[in-house]
Amino acid sequence: MPLISHKQSYMKFIADVNVAQVVIKLASKESRIILTHDRDFLGFSKFPKYQAGIIVIRLSNQKTLNHLKKLKQLLEKDTEEVLMSSLTILTEDSIEHYPYKARSSGYVKE
Repeated sequence: MPLISHKQSYMKFIADVNVAQVVIKLASKESRIILTHDRDFLGFSKFPKYQAGIIVIRLSNQKTLNHLKKLKQLLEKDTEEVLMSSLTILTEDSIEHYPYKARSSGYVKE
């Protein structure tokens, strides 16, 4: 029985990975910014092929008004160009940008 459970978990992981890849490719193609709570997007952003504007929301206060307040602060502070060309991590205490480097396999902290 544990083998079946392991296979199901593996299959779910593969499905999640494929969805993230599709979302990133579509966002890149359509010049859109991804807003997500999903940490899987952090790993993909290391590869140039999967670099799109990504904002990973890591707020401990999950209330809608808190999200709106923090996103408003972000949008008032940063330009579209910065957000489109970096991985941004939004927390209660900070906004961190990791701009993508051309022809790089990773990102660097601003």
